[in-house]
Parts: sequence; structure tokens; C-alpha cells
Amino acid sequence: MSTSGASADLLRLLGGFVETPGDAHRGWAAALGLVAPESLAAWRKRHAQSFVEQCYPFASVYLGSEGAIGGEAADRVAGFRGLLGARIDGSPDALAPLLADYAALVERSESDPRARHARKAMLWEHLLCWLMPFLDSVVRVAPAPYAPWASVVRDVFLCEATLLGDPGRMPLHLREAPIADIGKHANSLDDVAGGLLVPVCSGIVLTRRDLSCIADELGVAMHVGNRRLLLRSLLEQQPAATLRQLADEAGRQARGYARDRATLGSISDFWSERALATVAAIDAMAVQVSAAAIAS
Repeated sequence: MSTSGASADLLRLLGGFVETPGDAHRGWAAALGLVAPESLAAWRKRHAQSFVEQCYPFASVYLGSEGAIGGEAADRVAGFRGLLGARIDGSPDALAPLLADYAALVERSESDPRARHARKAMLWEHLLCWLMPFLDSVVRVAPAPYAPWASVVRDVFLCEATLLGDPGRMPLHLREAPIADIGKHANSLDDVAGGLLVPVCSGIVLTRRDLSCIADELGVAMHVGNRRLLLRSLLEQQPAATLRQLADEAGRQARGYARDRATLGSISDFWSERALATVAAIDAMAVQVSAAAIAS
């Protein structure tokens, strides 16, 4: 990487890697130093496992109050991209077009002060505020070549953050994030499960693979269904043990965010503090579960 940061070509390669694999992807993998799967069919299966079934490459999943694609978070990204003059097809907050837009700003920023300003704004306001939780989940659960791809993206954007410097304020997405109240106002296990699966509230990302690992650890059969149903089933069958596992995972993710504090500042603090608040909430629920078990 040059002293001016990541090249536009590298950023386009990294963004293109998120898209459904085609004939060009093998050459892209070689350029990135990644090992390509043996066949295009096998590659597409791994792509689906990574980005359709496990880790969703959309900003709104990590920044929105519902933990789902779309909504106000996506609209905010769309508004910024519109100011750049970007053509928006499909979900405006998908990672591949975001990286393409960022690459275009990098290309222009050497000679255009407005592009330099927009590059920094996009980096902190619409990329760094959610990339690390997403990338960490890809590293944790995705098969090759996507786990090593995520590590490369992580390194590239930490370098971008160092190069461009902290703007001195938390991104708007995080400043206006809903108050984290996991378990505090929950009236049912479904409420608890739903809250834990909204990353911007809980501070953590729970993939299907994460839940499957908890089920395997506890010897609980996984039911067919979405993550909310799976998590609720775990909480119903093994409440105390599931809460312990969830607290451990939330603590692990909090420690992961904290390691980037020197580079990401308030963004790192936001995610780490939310995850630690979730640990505290889960611990409180575990005490209640234990007390109920003793009383019965």
C-alpha cells in the first residue's frame, strides 16, 4: 500500500469479492493472495454460506434499530451516496457498491479537495462505524476464501483510519443509535432473543454458526428456523447454560473491539461498551433464572 493509502484498484477488488463469484473472481483471488476454491460451483456455495446464510454485507443490519436490511440506516447511506452522484441499484447500503464509491473518491482525492473531504466523511460515517463487527463475524464463521478476505479488508481500513485521522466525533449512525436495554424491558424470551440480534443495541453479532456452536456445546438439537427462533429455543431448553455461553461470546466480542481503540476511538468504545452492557444484562438474567430454579 502506498503512503496515500489503499489504491482504488485494491478497493474495487475487495468490493467485487463480495459479489456472486464469476469467471473473473479466480484472477481477483490471485491478485489478493487468496486461495480460490476448486470449482466455481464450490465457490458459489461458500459465498452463499458466508453472505446469505451467516454474515450479511449491508450497513443497515449492523446500524439499524431492527437489525435487518433497509430502514433509516439504509436511507442515510443512500442520502450520502446520492450527494456523491452515485447510481444506486438495489440495496443502497450493500458493501460492494459502497467500496466502489469509496474507491472512486480515493482515485479523485489526490487532486480534488472536495473528494478528500468526502473520502474521510464516508470512511468514518458510513464504513468504519459497522465494518469491524461485520468483518470479525466473517473471520469467525466464514469458509475460505472469505475469512482471509475479511482479514485483508480489516487491515486495509485500519490503515485508512490511521492515514485520514479520527474526525473527533462519533458517526451519526452511532450517535442516534437506540438505547441498549437488552432484557431490561423484555416481557418474553422472544423479546430477549430479538434484542440480542440487533447489533447496534446489543453490541454483538450472533450468526447461525455461533448459535449452532452453542447448541452443540449444550447438546441441544437445532430447530429449523430463523436466528430469533433458534435463540429462543436455546433459551427455553437450557436457559442458564445458554446465558453463560452468550455472556462469554459478548465478552469475547467486547475485547475484540477494544483492541482497535487506539485507531478507531469512539467507534471502538461504542461497540465495546454496548457489548459489555449486554454481558451485564445477561448476567442479571442468569441470576433471575437461577433464583427461579431454586424457588421451583
